[in-house]
Amino acid sequence: GAPAAPERSSGGSASGSAAAVSADEADIGVGTDTAGSGRVPAACCGVVGIKGAVGWVPTRGVVPACPSFDCTTVFARTISEAAAAMIEMAGHDEADPSSRPRPRDLMIGEVARIGILDDRALAGCTASVLTGYRATIAAASAAGYDIVEIAASAYFDAGALLYEGSFVAERNASVGEFLASAPPDADPTVASIISGAAELSATDLARDIATLSAHRRRAAEIWDDVDAVLMPTVPEHPRIEAIAEDPIGVNSRLGRFVTG
Repeated sequence: GAPAAPERSSGGSASGSAAAVSADEADIGVGTDTAGSGRVPAACCGVVGIKGAVGWVPTRGVVPACPSFDCTTVFARTISEAAAAMIEMAGHDEADPSSRPRPRDLMIGEVARIGILDDRALAGCTASVLTGYRATIAAASAAGYDIVEIAASAYFDAGALLYEGSFVAERNASVGEFLASAPPDADPTVASIISGAAELSATDLARDIATLSAHRRRAAEIWDDVDAVLMPTVPEHPRIEAIAEDPIGVNSRLGRFVTG
């Protein structure tokens, strides 16, 4: 569970690192993020999680999930500490051909207009999440930022492809053979999702690559109107028993805002 709320999820995947930082057992934690594993645990544990662009931080030593989307991420108690760690870890690594030269900083330039989600996109968020989100929007407005409501359906449509589409075949290519050996400690839900991807075809993947490109073009239009986008990290903070009862459903909801 999360250190401050043991009855609730610590976020899954890289949550051990987030929990260690939250419990003051470490100043910096390292994790991965393919579909939210570097940001959902941060939200659930009350720390900062940063996922850079693909290739910012090399993935040397990381067991791949979807290599096309995998990122190495950091956890810290403050934004400045997390950013400093990210810069220190970033840079080209000969062992990772997708890695990039080290960025000079993590700033995105001057921010004047902030995009926010409309009520339809926020459907399913708990009351506490909505209260926190609206309070943050009000603080941004009070600080002088222009607040612009955006249509983010392309973002969510793209995110849905990561599990509902054929990109999960990358996970099967990465660890499917290992899971087929029936390791006794493998999580049955994860194993079933990955093993089921063996039935997907190259044609399925080709179609989804084209679909993703179309969603990417639509999503890019958002940046014609805003400099940054503000959205909740998760729509809820589930209890552990709720995940046990419906692991796929709960985790799918948790990834809504972070898989695009």
